[in-house]
Amino acid sequence: MGKIIYVHDKHIWDSGNTFGRHRKERPGRVVHLEYGADAKVTDILSDVTKAAGSDGIFLLVFNAHGNRGCIFIGEGIMPQRYKYFKVLKPYFFKSRPKSLGIEIHSCYFAASSLVSQGENDTAGGSHTSANFSSWGAMPVHQLAVVDRLSRDGQGHLCAAKLADITGVNVKGSYTAQLTDKLGRFEGKWICARPKGKITVHPSSVAPAAIQ
Repeated sequence: MGKIIYVHDKHIWDSGNTFGRHRKERPGRVVHLEYGADAKVTDILSDVTKAAGSDGIFLLVFNAHGNRGCIFIGEGIMPQRYKYFKVLKPYFFKSRPKSLGIEIHSCYFAASSLVSQGENDTAGGSHTSANFSSWGAMPVHQLAVVDRLSRDGQGHLCAAKLADITGVNVKGSYTAQLTDKLGRFEGKWICARPKGKITVHPSSVAPAAIQ
C-alpha cells in the first residue's frame, strides 16, 4: 500500500502530529519527516522518495506555516521551486490504492493574494506566516478580507501548477489554519486537479472525500 507521508516544519507547535484518520493504519505506513530552516527543498523531496520506496505515495501532507502559494518548510517551498516536485510524480503513480495527492495544511495557500501581517491577529495556534513570522488566526470581524482572499487568483494558479507538475490533486485552504485532530481544513478549501478544473469545498467536507 502507498505510504502516507507527513512533512513538518519542526518548529511548528504541532510538528509530528498524526491526524486521527490515519492513526489506525498498519505500522510503517505513516511516516513523519521534520525539517529546520536550513533544509533544501531538493533534499526534502529526496527524503520523501526514500520514505515512499517501492510502495509509492498514497498521500503527502505538508504541515507548516504558509502564505499564498508558499509552504514555509526549510528554505521555503515557493512557486519558483515547484519544479523540483517532478521527482515525486512516479511515486504517486506507484501507489495502490490510487494516490489522494497532496494536502497542504498551511494558512492561506489558496488565497488570491499574499496576506500581510496587518490582516492577522497575533493569537497563537495557527499555521499563518507573513515574511516567515508566526501570526494567528484572522479575526471574525475581518470577513471582507476573507472574502477577498477566497477568490480565483494567484493561489488557484499556484495549486494548479503544482498539480500539473506532480500529476495528482493538490488541496489547500484560503484562510488561517488551526490544527484539527482529524486533519480537516479551516474555512473553504480547493482541490486543484492536473490539467483540470479547480473545485471549492466547505470545511465540513473532509479532504479525503474529494478525489
